Amino acid sequence: MEKRQLKNLKAWLAISLVSVLSISCNNQPKKPNNILDVETMTKLLTDMHLLEIELKKPNTSPQKMDTLYSVLFKKYKIDRLQLEKNLDYYTKNSVVLEKVYNDVIIQLNRKEIK
Repeated sequence: MEKRQLKNLKAWLAISLVSVLSISCNNQPKKPNNILDVETMTKLLTDMHLLEIELKKPNTSPQKMDTLYSVLFKKYKIDRLQLEKNLDYYTKNSVVLEKVYNDVIIQLNRKEIK
């Protein structure tokens, strides 16, 4: 992964986090049973952002995108609908989302160092 791409991703994540937190209401929704725990969600989002960097490379085919997302879903034992439900839950829970994205940024920084 190129350092410039990772820096751009981190800047985008920071801006996204601030935007989501400013839009999110302060009411903490009750966590449904099928929602991923914070640690797993952090790992999933880290992998998703790394996957998105891979997909931005020139000549990336739609088939490659489908394959990479299928591998990601299989790894976390979820499907697209479950991902959407998790994202919906976490975007409505700004306190937890802030922790998740802070951890995502830490994980991306660690990967940049390697």
